[in-house]
This record gives sequence, C-alpha cells and structure tokens, in this order.
Amino acid sequence: GKWHMIAFSWTHDQLRVNMDNLPGTVFRLDFTFNDELFKYGLFSVGHHLNRKYLLDEYTVYNRRLNDGELADIFNKYTKNIK
Repeated sequence: GKWHMIAFSWTHDQLRVNMDNLPGTVFRLDFTFNDELFKYGLFSVGHHLNRKYLLDEYTVYNRRLNDGELADIFNKYTKNIK
C-alpha cells in the first residue's frame, strides 16, 4: 500500500542501491561485473514467485544518477502523496 523507488547502478567492481530518497549503499563486488554475466541478453523486471507487489513503471538511464538526482526524482513523484 505504499509507493517506493528503488534504483540500481553499477560499475565493473561495485553495485549501488538507493531506496526512496535516501543516500545509496555501495556494495563492493569481488568479481568483474561485465557483459559475460548476461549471456542470454535478457533483463527481466517485475516478477517474483513468492512476493506480491505492483510495478507501475521503470526507467533506464545511460548514465549513473547521483544521490541528489535520485532524491529529486523521488520527491517529484511523492510530493502529492499523503
């Protein structure tokens, strides 16, 4: 019953996860994150057998957004939600 924003971004050696308008958490990877990990060329969003949720939209950017940009997006979409 509550709207959330989750953002993922990555480089070759780290994954960053942002939730709502909070600063991101960075996870260091102990492997190289590259195209070899996606042999099938597919990316799936919005399905999990054991979780019930609604996914109403997602956006893919061609660059990494910083914490401030992500907070601005979150605040824009939630300013009229009570």
